[in-house]
Amino acid sequence: MDDPIVAQQLNELTYERQDIYDLFMNLKTLEQNCPLAQPSIEGSNTASLYPLGQLDVLPLEIIQNILQLLDLQTLALSQSVNQRSKLLVDSLPQHREIVTHAPNALRAMLSTGLAPHFTINHLYRALRAPECIECGLFGAYLYLLECRRYCWLCLAEASDALPVSTEFAIHSFGLPRSAIRQLPCMKRLPGRYNLDGFHGYTHKRRVALVNPKAAKEAGMKLHGTQEAMEAYANPYAVRRFPRAMDRDRKEGNRNATWLQGVRHMLNPSRVRGPPWSHHGHYEPQRFMATIPFPTLDLSDGAIEWGLSCKGCRDGPPNDDVSRDWEAMYTKRGYLAHFDQCEWSKHLSASLKTDSSTMSERR
Repeated sequence: MDDPIVAQQLNELTYERQDIYDLFMNLKTLEQNCPLAQPSIEGSNTASLYPLGQLDVLPLEIIQNILQLLDLQTLALSQSVNQRSKLLVDSLPQHREIVTHAPNALRAMLSTGLAPHFTINHLYRALRAPECIECGLFGAYLYLLECRRYCWLCLAEASDALPVSTEFAIHSFGLPRSAIRQLPCMKRLPGRYNLDGFHGYTHKRRVALVNPKAAKEAGMKLHGTQEAMEAYANPYAVRRFPRAMDRDRKEGNRNATWLQGVRHMLNPSRVRGPPWSHHGHYEPQRFMATIPFPTLDLSDGAIEWGLSCKGCRDGPPNDDVSRDWEAMYTKRGYLAHFDQCEWSKHLSASLKTDSSTMSERR
């Protein structure tokens, strides 16, 4: 940051959104249950004693290019072949950056069964691209079923970020199980996926989830048109999943109600209307397929998880979504926001005044 005063006050002007981490899969449990192979400490001279079969005739650059094309499951398995193969995987810049800065993303892919559907390049591109796929603002969360970023607001509301069970997809989009097996499919991890103080329970069953957008596209490809797909699927879906179909129609209103409840719990003064009932409804599967995810700035090597503005949080409500009190920013993004946020400037001025007063007292 260019302005040393702003740099010094950054922690006072912003805050991290760790208050909603309980909505996602338990990262401590994930780390315990899915340990990653540690970087090798054996030298290259020793590793060269281990053969790679037919790959031995290829230059290192070509071998690395091949490894980048492997899915994450195969890449992880290749590390266990011998010490040399492990060193080669460790030497991949993309793999090294992910293991160093976002290991839980790799753990989540391996633990949920999504690893065969993505490569290390998918994760690395997501690590470097900070924008939300929906709105273009900073996206602090990785939606695992697409390996793409979402911001908090889009994650809580976007229909494409609401995974459905494979059974629901089969009957709703007229898909055979063979077609479902071609889609990225994850087994949800046991967990609560809710905030303390909210009504909820522990989800123990490892239900298979797919992305509804991908399932719908597969259904339309199979049946030719959306009308043909609906004509085939709806009679079965209505009989098989009457409650789920009703839930799907009401999903928007329910999530809006739930989101208002979360906002009321985290910051009651900023939410208009009566407090939300803790026995309301929301869609926990949104967060079963998502984890907090940092971004890597290649210009300076900085890793950022996202900052929210205290000025927007503590100031009066506004209708500008880009300046919502829950919006998150990179440091550079916050500086641009600071120039437009009167309450941030007011807070900054008060901090400078307090600092000057303390200096005078000394």
